[in-house]
Amino acid sequence: MNRRFFVTRKGYMGLAPATAQKGDLVCILFGGNIPFILRRVGPGYELIGQAYVHGIMAYDDGEMEMDIKKKRIEVQDFFIT
Repeated sequence: MNRRFFVTRKGYMGLAPATAQKGDLVCILFGGNIPFILRRVGPGYELIGQAYVHGIMAYDDGEMEMDIKKKRIEVQDFFIT
């Protein structure tokens, strides 16, 4: 399947593209509702691909706002190269 199992620092488990590496970020981009893997490359980030993360799939706007307020997730700007 070209997927790799991972566990985040906060204990979420998931499947990422096989090219994912330790240190990559799991992100839900505003306007989307599924997680992606991003990798820091120079001043920006490279999009590695979609991920399945148990417990944070299919976010809706209300859930995301609540998790931001409760500091379960953090907001960050990304420049994708």
